[in-house]
Order: sequence, then C-alpha cells, then structure tokens
Amino acid sequence: MRSRKTSGIQKLRIRRSSTPTTPSGNLEIKRQYLKKQRIKQHRQRKQEAQQQSQRKHSYRRIAMLVLAAVKAKREQWATIARETQEIVLGDGKYVEERHLPVVFPAVAQLNGQGLGLPSTDMDTTLRVTHDISAQIQLSRQGTTFYPHYSDLLATWASKRPTTAIANTAIEFTRTSTLTAAHVISNTHPHLYTHSPSSLSLTTLGVLSFASPKKPGGGCLHGGDEQEETIARLSSLVASLSVPAAREFYKEHKAFKVEDGSGLHDHSMVYSPGVVVFRSDWDDTLIASDESPRNAIMSNMTDLADDSVGGDFIPPYTINVVSSVPVNAAAVRAKHLILPSEAQLFEDGIRSAMKERMGRVLRIFEERGDRVIVLGAFGCGSSQNKVETIASLWAELLVCGDSQRKTEGGSEGQQHEARFKNSFEKVVFAVPGKLFDPFKTAFDMRIFEEEVAMAAADLTQEILSSPRQLTRCLRSSYFSQPPSLWFRRPFVSKMPLPRVMLCGDLVWAHKECEVMFKGVAEVVRMDSPNRADFFDGLKSGGKYYGTVAMMRQNSSADNIGVFDKELVEAISPTVKWIAHNGAGYDQINVDACKKKGIIVSNTPGAVDDATATTALYLLISALRRFSQAERDVRYGKWKSGHKAGDAHDLTGRTLAILGLGGIGLRMAEMAHAFPMRIVYHNRGKVEKAPEWCEYYPPERLDEMLAIADVLSVHIPLREDTVHFVDETMIRKLKKGAVIVNTARGKVIDEAAMIKALEDGHLGGIGLDVYPNEPQVNPRLFDFPNATLLPHMGTETCDSQKKMEIRALSNLRDYVLRGRGKDVIPEHKL
Repeated sequence: MRSRKTSGIQKLRIRRSSTPTTPSGNLEIKRQYLKKQRIKQHRQRKQEAQQQSQRKHSYRRIAMLVLAAVKAKREQWATIARETQEIVLGDGKYVEERHLPVVFPAVAQLNGQGLGLPSTDMDTTLRVTHDISAQIQLSRQGTTFYPHYSDLLATWASKRPTTAIANTAIEFTRTSTLTAAHVISNTHPHLYTHSPSSLSLTTLGVLSFASPKKPGGGCLHGGDEQEETIARLSSLVASLSVPAAREFYKEHKAFKVEDGSGLHDHSMVYSPGVVVFRSDWDDTLIASDESPRNAIMSNMTDLADDSVGGDFIPPYTINVVSSVPVNAAAVRAKHLILPSEAQLFEDGIRSAMKERMGRVLRIFEERGDRVIVLGAFGCGSSQNKVETIASLWAELLVCGDSQRKTEGGSEGQQHEARFKNSFEKVVFAVPGKLFDPFKTAFDMRIFEEEVAMAAADLTQEILSSPRQLTRCLRSSYFSQPPSLWFRRPFVSKMPLPRVMLCGDLVWAHKECEVMFKGVAEVVRMDSPNRADFFDGLKSGGKYYGTVAMMRQNSSADNIGVFDKELVEAISPTVKWIAHNGAGYDQINVDACKKKGIIVSNTPGAVDDATATTALYLLISALRRFSQAERDVRYGKWKSGHKAGDAHDLTGRTLAILGLGGIGLRMAEMAHAFPMRIVYHNRGKVEKAPEWCEYYPPERLDEMLAIADVLSVHIPLREDTVHFVDETMIRKLKKGAVIVNTARGKVIDEAAMIKALEDGHLGGIGLDVYPNEPQVNPRLFDFPNATLLPHMGTETCDSQKKMEIRALSNLRDYVLRGRGKDVIPEHKL
C-alpha cells in the first residue's frame, strides 16, 4: 500500500510541475499543440494528393488500355467484314479449317484397362473448301421489298393464319442472335429442306435491327450493332445490295427528309436463304469429323473475353427480315419535352414500335417461318426502353392486350395475342446486361394481363351477385397487394377525330376499316352536288368538325374540282387533304396554302403502272404497232406499213422531261434495251444512276437536239402550261417521237399537230389530253399516233396501292400531325 501511495504522489507532483502557472505558459502550450496539428494535417493532405494522383494515373492507364483494346477489336471486326464482303460479292468460296483429334487405338485400349499410359493424342487440321455462290444468288433473287403501304403489312392486325400451331414455345438466351440461330439449326434439322439443285431452304427466321442508311450499317468500320454483326458473319450484304432492297433505303431517306424525327419508315426487306458461314464470339458449337453440327459446349466461361469470332464454319441458312427500329433517342432529342408531355411522347414511340413489330411478325408468318429469333429490338443505340419492347413482344405473341377495344366496342375483354398460334418456337436472343430486365419485363407483362383479366372477371361476378363479395375477398387473388388488383389504367372517353372520304373507295375497304379502327371516325361524303356539300361543311352540318379529307378524282362528278371557291368553303378544322393520285392539278394548292391546309399525293404508288404505259407508247410509236393493229382489225395485212418508218429502240436516245418517280422508273425500263438516257429536271437528281445524263436548263436545247424520243413527266402547274411549246418541238431532231403520260396541257397541242402534219415529228404516244374526256378529232387522222384514254394507272394493283397510300397519309396526319407525301409546294 505504501508503494502505491508514493507512486501516486510522484505522478501528481510531475503533473503539477508541467502545468503552467501563468497565462503566457498556457498560450505557448496551445501554440505548440496547434503547430503539431497543422503539420499532421499537411502530411495527411500530401499523402492523399499522392494517392489521388496515383489513382488518376492508374485510371488513365486503364482507360487507355481499354480504348486500345476496343480499337484493336474494331479493327479486327472491320477486317473480317471486308473479307466477308469479298467472298459474298465475289466467287462465294472460302476455306474452313477443322481441328480433328487423332487417337491411337492401342493406347486408348490399354488405358481402358487401367494401365494409365500417357496420352498420345494429337490434333490434325482438315481444310474444307465451301462454295456458297449458288445459295447467295438464290437469296438475292428471292429478296423482297415490302413498302409501308403494302397491303400485307397494313392489315397485319386483322389477318389470321390459315393453320394454327397449338403451343408456341418461348425461350430466352443470353447469346447473340447468330449464336442462337446456329444452335437452332443444329437442334432442329426438320427446319431445313433441299431443292432439286441441292440449295438449302429453311423455315428459320431472324430479325435484323437494320440501319436506314446502307446495307450492314457500319460493319466495314468495325461496328458491333446487331445488324453489323450479322453482316460481318453472313451473306446479308449481298442480299441487301439488289435493286429491290435499294428501294428500302430510298424510302427511309425520303421519310427522313419528310419527318426527320427518328420514327423511321415501316418498310422492310425479306431476304430468304442468307448464308451464315462465320461464328460469332460466343458461338459454342464445335465441328467434329463425324457430325459437324452435333457437339454443344455447355460451359461458356472458357470463352476468352477478347474473342472477336469470325472463324469459318460449315454454312447454314437463315431467312432475314430487315427492319429499322424507332430511334427513340433522336425523337427525344429533337423535341423540347415538358414533364407533362413525356408520357405522350413515350406513348407515340410505343405505338410506332408496336406497329412495326406486328409487321415483322406478319412477314415471318406469311413466308412460312416456323422458328424465329427475335431480341431487344432497338434497345441499343436507338435507346428504346427495354421494358417497352419486352412488353410489346409479350402482347403480340402471348397475352394480348385487354386494354384494346373489341369489335363490339367494349373494353377490358380478352383480346388474344395476334401471333399466339403462328410459330413453333420463338427465341429471344438478348446478350449482356439487357437480358435480366428484358425477361423480367416480358414475364411481368403476361402477369399484369392475367391479373387485369382476373380482376375484370371478379368484378363482373361481384356486380352480378353481391353475395359473392365475402367469398371473393377471402380468395387468394385479393391476398395480393391492392396495387395489383386493378392494373388497367383509366381509358379516356373522348370522341375520335373525324376524317372525310370525298369519293368512294373501290379496292381498299377492308384496309380502311383496319387502319382507322380506334383512330378516327370515317365520314363518307354523300352529297349529290356542290351546294349540298357546302351546306354540310357549315357549322352544325353533317361534315362539320372534320379534321382531314381524302380526295378521289371521282368526287369531281358530284362536287367538282377543289378550286378556290370549294377550298374557301371547307371547315376551318380541316388541315390536311390526302389526294389519291400523283397529279394534283384538280386542287388549288395556293388557296389551300393560304388557308393553312397541307396537301399530299401518292407519288410512289403509280410509278410502275404509269412508266409501263409510257414504255408501251414509246415502243408503239417507234415501231408503228398501233397502225398495224388497226390494219389487222380491218382485214388489212401490212397494207399501210413501211419498214422505213419503223425504228428499233436499241441505241436510240430517250430524253426524259422530269425525272421524278415515274420518270426514273421509265429510265430503268428503257435502259434495259439498251437506250441512251438523258434527262432535264429543275435540279440534278441525286438518286439517278450514273448512266442517266443530266442536262441543266442552260443545256436543254442540246438535249432536244439529240433526242429520238421525248418522254414528258412533269406536273401541271401554272408555270408548266404549254411547257413543251412550238419552239421546243422544233428544236427536236426531225423524225423524233413525243410521249406524254403527265397532263395534256403541258404540251401545246396545236403546235404538236402542226409538227405531225409537216413531218417534223415522226410519231406521238399520248395517254393524256388537254380537255379530257374530249379528244381532238384531228389526232385520229395520223396513223403514226398511238392514243390511249388515260390508262396510266388503270390497274387493280396500282389503284389499290394508291388508295392505301392516300389512306396512310390521312392516318399519319391524325396520329402524328403530318403525312409522308407532302406535295413540293407545301414542303417547308
């Protein structure tokens, strides 16, 4: 005890001796303490700065290594893509290297007896040459372009398959599209048959997320989007390089000019029998000497992260639908979207994507594909929401959508998925981080639909028998959270907008019903005369409140043309007139523009039919076939025929006045004979082929001087009346032929007849006249005149295309505020 007490006293004395007894002593101790703290903090900051610098240097180094690795991988992909294009656009031959094991039977037998001898297996390389040129050519010949106004695509929601498949299997895989297709091609041999020429035919379909600009997108620059990968490993680029597929890119280019928002066009391309002959980076199939397609590796962890794929494999074929997804990122970037409008824009994107996805499935169904490979369509660089795309696939293939109105007009009833029984199997190939959210959203959409339908059934039961309420509340359904009881959102009861059909439809009745069901109320103009039509347009009239019109030429029989008087009488709510026809001279476009009404036409729908008519007139006028046909009917055998008056087409010069859609199609047809093609236009046409020689206005006289045939394809406007006048006719070489399928008033008829009388013109071919249906009787006196009663578009195919295209413009205005085919005078 004494020692402890002494120790405590000593400590107390030391503490007292070190404690300052004056204020200055206290300050000194405080200064020393603060100095030590500053030094300590300085050291800590210095250490942290050094560590941060080291981390930045490390991050920068890692980033540089990653960028270098990505660049190297893209260079490898670009090299593979170039090599692939050389093969598919060249001789179609490639050499596959197969690594085959060589096993010594004696050693294997002794090891089987448990001797444990060292393995003496070796690998040998077998080089196999494949020639896929015939298959590539078959695919190119079968490639088909489906424009957005195609009857097959426009009616996808109403058409049903003739034969249904009982249970469609739905599978999900984390692999790439082609890896999934490769597995299917090996595990489903019944999908493949062979033609008599030993060419492979398949019912395996694959959706390609296409670029709207060019075949394969940026595959030659090392791109790794889904279509770029398919193009790098298959013959897809060869199939998308044919003339039919080029129309696909023309349509998208024209749509971008008109719309420009990123929605893109609904047109698509179907390429059958595309040859896949290279493996993707995650392809786990191994070729063996006994069966090239029977070994499947289950352990994918052995694959190197830096694998780029591209190894040659035994060829197999797929059928590819190339469709461009909505570029949701561009849509959002183009518009200033307020928070209150965000859902409106997302609903618009969703609606466009559902229409496009339905059309994709319709093509697969129509072409007989039994197994199809789909994916997260447009969820990459286009930035569509993966939840939206997954739910749309679920609605189309599995659960339907109870929120849609049924034919009876009621809501909430089960609306079966349109493609529920169309395919044997549907595989969703969704690699990477999108797999889990995609599958979750797909399953959740099916669950939501089941819950909504169960809620509707229970509600009906409760309303019909209130005594069942207690039993329902005790059921397992209501044990779910209340938020899941009724998932269907509120449906607005606002009336549909009204659109008017001025003139009866002839060919597209069903298409009209499908296109406007749930979109707009269709009002048919039934006025017998103009006065009754004007009364209907007044406030409270039967046509008042119409927002858009579709005009048929037949409406002129009752209400006349759309002149200034009629346009000024149109209701102020009308802002769009969808004219059914390429020419629109029966509409006063200036009066429409002053009233804020935009006019559209149907340019592409009549190209083939009108160009074919022009070609017939050209051939008949040069060969004098019209005169010969009349002679035969009157029992005369070559009585008026002179070989010196007839000429071959080969080597002649065709001058086209106006290289629009019809003029360009005419050029393509005449070039096949071949004829030399020259043209005059307001400006040089970018999409014109190289063999089309452009003559600007200052060189028009040069073009006329060398022309054997002048084919007229310019629209009728105030500035084009008598555009082909006597001066222009006299500048044609002697004996030249004039063909007109545009409008009669574009040519000075009196000057043309005078040139026929004095022999300056060698012949004419006319399908249009200044005062139709009256025809100048003086034309009947010329045996070298081929005359038709405005037959340019008189085919059932063209008439139906025109009606559907005009209806599409009308529907696009209602849904998006603007149609596609705006006339030049009304373009911004």
